[in-house]
Amino acid sequence: MWVIFNKSDNCFFNDTAATEKDPEKSAAIDEVVRNLATPPNVADLDAVQVSDRKRAQALLQGIGRGRARVIDFKGKTDVVSQEEDPDTSFLSVSTDAKSFHPVDKVPLMPGDGQSFLTITVTKTDLQGAARARKTVDTDLLWLRTTNGSLRSDPGTSPATDRSLPPEIRSIRLTAGTATFRLYSEAAKRVATVQIMSEDRSLNDTVLRVEFV
Repeated sequence: MWVIFNKSDNCFFNDTAATEKDPEKSAAIDEVVRNLATPPNVADLDAVQVSDRKRAQALLQGIGRGRARVIDFKGKTDVVSQEEDPDTSFLSVSTDAKSFHPVDKVPLMPGDGQSFLTITVTKTDLQGAARARKTVDTDLLWLRTTNGSLRSDPGTSPATDRSLPPEIRSIRLTAGTATFRLYSEAAKRVATVQIMSEDRSLNDTVLRVEFV
């Protein structure tokens, strides 16, 4: 079975029948759009293959109930359902950015080497509800960025305090939430921030920020 989804937001589009032998991915995508009155651009779609028929059935149930998601985990696209693993968790990322790119909504910040964004990471369940258990949701998350620097978030500092917070490579969730800062560099480029977990039941995530 192939699960077809939109590349832009990882939302489900359709699926193919579970058969003994699946078609190639491109043929599967063509199959589900061929007879539509207003077919989408095939280039906007992608697909995940599920070869195990028992797992495919569980995923179909989850998709039908709105209890499944397409995720990117450690460089691989997969589809997961709460019917398979009710403890699967996700990382939701937000920023305090005020400006966003008009096309892909990437947060924007000045590329002056001094400005920063505050990034908030929240651990959620499959439906997006926060997991906020004080003694359980304390995962260690590893951080990496292609540009700029990642630093701790000291909260509200006095206006006279010009010192930079220390650089960091990891953060630990407190009751399912953590914050840190991305400082820009004096160049106009896009920074890709990776937020990673060693726990297989907690997906990794990526945030892009443009220095302008």
